[in-house]
Amino acid sequence: MSPPLVAVLAALALGEPAAPPPPSSGALKRAAETAGRASVRVLGSGTAPGVLVGADGQVLTLVGLVHGSAALVELGNARRTARVVERLPSLGLVLLAIDGDGPFPAPAARLDAPATGEWVVGLGDDGRSPRLGRVIQGASGPWFEVSLRLPPGTPVLDGQARLVGVVTERRRSSSRVAALGSVRARLGQAP
Repeated sequence: MSPPLVAVLAALALGEPAAPPPPSSGALKRAAETAGRASVRVLGSGTAPGVLVGADGQVLTLVGLVHGSAALVELGNARRTARVVERLPSLGLVLLAIDGDGPFPAPAARLDAPATGEWVVGLGDDGRSPRLGRVIQGASGPWFEVSLRLPPGTPVLDGQARLVGVVTERRRSSSRVAALGSVRARLGQAP
């Protein structure tokens, strides 16, 4: 018997729900490619990752990075100005809008937070290396936690290459992620 089948049978025998299987290698590759296209570098009071969240050039990044009303965004080989649309200090994020026309390859969005045990994909420190991990704590308020140590400001995608959140804090052996649905719910409500 294959190891995954043994785990499923053991879980059923104990009456526990079976853990979802990891995404296929093709799904993992699609998620990693999507995350790579959606990742940008934001230059403000320092440099940090950001993620495209809208086809019109909206970017989420760390609120502490942008002190004025604008920042620069590196998209591919070009630097573009981006203005602050809204600050979300309770989430540690700021929404920017890149000036000019696209294309802006924002990924599809998933607004429900992933459940504990669900597989997710993030990008390593180089912004290109895909990392496969799991949700280790489901939504608690606006955040969930993943088993990956990812740079703050980077995207987290599900196994279908849909954006589910943005990393807000790298912890000792995990990352805290602002759920995309929580971000959307707070837009327009920030003080």
